[in-house]
Amino acid sequence: MQGLTLTPRALRAGMVIGALFLVTWAAYMARGALFPFALGAIVAYVIAPLVERLSVAQPWYATRPETARGISVLTIYGGTLAALVVAGIFVVPDIVHEADQLIDDVPRLVDDAQAQVDEWVARYEQQVPESVRERINEAINSASDDAGALAEAAARRSLGLVFSTVSALLGYIAIPFFVFYALKDRDRALGRFYEFFPESIRPDVRECVRIANQVLGAYVRAQLTLAVIIFAMTLVGLRLMGVEFSLALAVFAGLTEMIPIIGPIIGFVPAFIVVLATDPERWWWVILFYLGVQAAENYLLVPRIHGESVHMHPALVLILIAIGAALFGLWGVLLIVPLAAAARDVFAYIFRRLGEEDERRKLARAE
Repeated sequence: MQGLTLTPRALRAGMVIGALFLVTWAAYMARGALFPFALGAIVAYVIAPLVERLSVAQPWYATRPETARGISVLTIYGGTLAALVVAGIFVVPDIVHEADQLIDDVPRLVDDAQAQVDEWVARYEQQVPESVRERINEAINSASDDAGALAEAAARRSLGLVFSTVSALLGYIAIPFFVFYALKDRDRALGRFYEFFPESIRPDVRECVRIANQVLGAYVRAQLTLAVIIFAMTLVGLRLMGVEFSLALAVFAGLTEMIPIIGPIIGFVPAFIVVLATDPERWWWVILFYLGVQAAENYLLVPRIHGESVHMHPALVLILIAIGAALFGLWGVLLIVPLAAAARDVFAYIFRRLGEEDERRKLARAE
């Protein structure tokens, strides 16, 4: 039996696939240390459009694009530093003060909220038949156990990712430098990456990279924009209703907005507890307010901000979130949806191109 002979093209393709597999495996094994660089990638995606606009405006962009991008990144760094200084003087102290006070008052707030809930439970037990209560209680206990196990696993993995190694701390220090060189030398790095592929398929590789970059960048920027808008809406609404710790609660709502589907629910829980503990007569106002914010987000903000960057059914999103939490903790929850969307669009492009290539070959044989 004759041995198999590999063509140089097939051999190079196999080497590229093997290298990609090795890099993916190494990244997974070192995921704790790579946490800061994932954060740096998010920052790069957010400021990339602004960097490009500032670079194009510079007269030497055509001849020295890398220098123009470097100057643009440094300009953004300077503006960000100035904004942080101003925020540190006027905004951050209030947020820190409210957050500290909220943390100190958590035991009292939980006790007061529990007392209000106990009063409602007493009314519930008096008015609902025992057989119906047993079924409802079983369903609630089962759901809470599953949610608790998922949250515990996600928290445990997330803390392990953030604090597992000293190299992660060094990574945080390296974030500004990583973002600078990632944006400055983007074209050169991509050019060297494309050289690993046969010339005949390089246009397809470039298109796959463009698709993935477009989906990931659009999703990250959209989520951050939504987080800022939800923070502002929540802050104004809670302040108008006179809810205590409104600034800290609004910051928390903005942060949890980054988690698809279930993030708004998580952001609502602390506000509901605070209202139950401090002003229980307004609990339904808070519920109506958060429902209104979610309605505005789902029907007005998301269609305009997200567009078609991530077009997935909510049921599939929930499944992906559960998988991401089980495998990678918090970062899995945050990133699995855009990564899955990018993989979906890249797969669709490759599938279509293979079909076109197959049709071309059939036509060539027919001729």
